[in-house]
Amino acid sequence: MNGFLNWESDPVVLENFFNWIQFNSNLKTLKLDINCDVDQLKTEIMPKVAVTTPHRDEDGRGWRSASLHGYSSIMTDSDDYYKNLGFDLTEEKHWTSLSTFFPKTKKWILENIPFNKFGRVRLMIIEPGGYVYPHKDYPRGQCLAGINVAINHPLGVKYLVAGEEIIWQEGESRLIDIGSIHEIKNDSDEYRVHIIVHGEPINQWGEAMMKLVCRSYLIEENK
Repeated sequence: MNGFLNWESDPVVLENFFNWIQFNSNLKTLKLDINCDVDQLKTEIMPKVAVTTPHRDEDGRGWRSASLHGYSSIMTDSDDYYKNLGFDLTEEKHWTSLSTFFPKTKKWILENIPFNKFGRVRLMIIEPGGYVYPHKDYPRGQCLAGINVAINHPLGVKYLVAGEEIIWQEGESRLIDIGSIHEIKNDSDEYRVHIIVHGEPINQWGEAMMKLVCRSYLIEENK
């Protein structure tokens, strides 16, 4: 790690350190140094899971989503997906009308996830008995991406990355290696509820976010 010693003061070293973590660290997940009053968010979110709609039906069962920030609350897939369907995506993503029903969640995201600009911010639900088939979202090797926040993670839910189970605690924020095969199974009798937050553009993280990732890496390495 000697090559990254000046990461806090040198923007070039910061970017190199961040890129190494994201693409070359061999991590399947990275816990982020983000505080979360998860009970407050659960109280707001859990009674409203019915607002979500089916997400990528071909890739699982009982996988549901809703966008708090995006083009609309029901547009939960990638930009490329909608472009291929002929959608005009010239307008910028914005806080959707649905987000007005989640004021505490929106406030927490704005205060704790320091992207310069937000892309998709989505509730991601897996129904009891639901699953997401094994898949990868990035074809060219390791890619830690997507701020994934566990609002809950019931016993009986398994989140596997390259065959290894990720042990989640409620309120944790993590990056996941979406370049590895990953899958989720909900064998509980509860809804599994996470939030996934992306920046905009999706591959530009900004200084504050890169520093958060680098600091989080060092915290976890020194435990």
